[in-house]
Amino acid sequence: MAMKWVSAAADNPGYSVWHSTPERDPNVQYIIRQKRKTRDFTPVGWIVYVRSSKTEPLRTIYGPAATLKEAKEFVEDWEKIHGQQED
Repeated sequence: MAMKWVSAAADNPGYSVWHSTPERDPNVQYIIRQKRKTRDFTPVGWIVYVRSSKTEPLRTIYGPAATLKEAKEFVEDWEKIHGQQED
């Protein structure tokens, strides 16, 4: 099943941010983030982060992805692998 992504850009000025939590574990959170383009800065890509609990700091697991779609596809594949390991 495809993960549901929610924009959190309003809470993160200067960044485009999306997050999702898999159904298998409500404590896990994936975040995809890219700094927005400005006159002095051009983004290099989207970075994918994960945390296994609400108190854990973010860990980078992929990036830079050229597109948001590529980053989301990586997370979907990552979840398939990790979801199978827990079965």
